[in-house]
Amino acid sequence: MTSGFTLIPEGNYVFRIYAATYDEDFGKIEVKMVNAAGMTHTERFSIKDNNDELNEKALNAFSHFTKTAMGDYGMEDIDPAELIDHYIRADVV
Repeated sequence: MTSGFTLIPEGNYVFRIYAATYDEDFGKIEVKMVNAAGMTHTERFSIKDNNDELNEKALNAFSHFTKTAMGDYGMEDIDPAELIDHYIRADVV
C-alpha cells in the first residue's frame, strides 16, 4: 500500500507557488504550492456561487492572498498565472 495523503505538520512555512489556474466556467481558482521540504498544499477559491453570482468572501480572500504573495497591496487585477514563482509564508495549525 502507498502512504497516501499526509497532513503538513504545524509550523511556519514558506511556500513557492508553482501552478495557478482559473476555470472561468465554474469560477474556481486553484493555486498549488510547495515548501523547501517538498510538502505541497493546494488552495482553492470558489469566486462564483451556484447561481453564477460573485462570491465576495472568496474574492476578498483571493485578493488578500494575491496581494500578499505579490507584495503589492495596490494591485487592481491579476491573471492567476502571474502568481507562479512567487512566495507566501503560512502558519499551519
